[in-house]
Amino acid sequence: RSTLFPYTTLFRSAYAVVEIDEITDVNAYAVLIKKAPAAAKAFGGRYVIRTQDIVATDGLPPKRIIVIAFDDMNKLKAWSASPAQKEVDAIRINSAQSRQFFVEGDY
Repeated sequence: RSTLFPYTTLFRSAYAVVEIDEITDVNAYAVLIKKAPAAAKAFGGRYVIRTQDIVATDGLPPKRIIVIAFDDMNKLKAWSASPAQKEVDAIRINSAQSRQFFVEGDY
């Protein structure tokens, strides 16, 4: 927990953000879509956003964005280091032009 304002208590969470610019191997990416949810769920990950319905207001948006919420950065890092997620990441890297990053924030 962190207190940002005197009358508001906020909770800190961690998020994995994946931006897909292009899927280069549709068949391999279909395998990723089947494997990824179980890998995240094993560490308490919850999909917050999975969409390709993106409206750009400044610059070029990715074709698809995925945001997975975790209770804290330790759980997110454990998920990222797990064999199941390493397999998902390898499939993503080989089947799409993408980037992934981690964000910690309050809500």
